[in-house]
Amino acid sequence: MVGHDSQGEIDCTLTIDDQTGELGYAFHRGIDRGTELTFYCDFRETDTTVQSCYLDNRLGVWNALRLCETLEDGIVAFSCWEEHGGGCSISGNVYI
Repeated sequence: MVGHDSQGEIDCTLTIDDQTGELGYAFHRGIDRGTELTFYCDFRETDTTVQSCYLDNRLGVWNALRLCETLEDGIVAFSCWEEHGGGCSISGNVYI
């Protein structure tokens, strides 16, 4: 897991207690309560390929932003949480 808090950068490992199932972390210091940690992104690029997590979302946003460079009469809408059943129904759609 990666992130940062008031004490600096964080690069830790998520742990699960075998007996209780309690989540924790392996890191050399305490982490501030409320700190947002995300899974490490293992981005890989070669001359012919790009491999990374969540590329469908990232490439969709990149394509929409590229469209904005030439869009004259239209709306580009970005949203979040659409995959979690409680957010909005728009997911980086383009309306012209």
